[in-house]
Amino acid sequence: MVATHTSVDIERPAAEVFAFVTNPSNARLWQAGLLSVTGTPGMPVGSTGDIVMSVMGRTLTMKYEVLENDGKQFARSRSRQGPIQFETQQHVQPLPGGRARFIVETRIDAGQVFRLAESALESIAVARMEADMATLKGLLEARR
Repeated sequence: MVATHTSVDIERPAAEVFAFVTNPSNARLWQAGLLSVTGTPGMPVGSTGDIVMSVMGRTLTMKYEVLENDGKQFARSRSRQGPIQFETQQHVQPLPGGRARFIVETRIDAGQVFRLAESALESIAVARMEADMATLKGLLEARR
């Protein structure tokens, strides 16, 4: 099992950050390795979508479903179908001064696809998430 926990403080209001990260059409703007993402803007509970991504030189296609979403600060989704299983939690915490802290926690079961390379996959996932968070921060803060 691969687990990541990453956070970044963003100089934008929490509501704006949450709206941006829960719109699947924005995902390719800040998440490296995504080739395509579909889904319902706002990621309402019960909605589904498709993800195509490149991981360690392989193209993976997965379906996901949204399990929880309070519409303000927290959303949780998981894979429904695909070569790897994952669950992702996104938290947006308001901070003083109109800022927000964005936290992403992901658990990935590499399955048979990457079982032998799980430690490498964890290093790649952590590095990619940290880079993605920096991209998100730069993108949202440039919108002032």
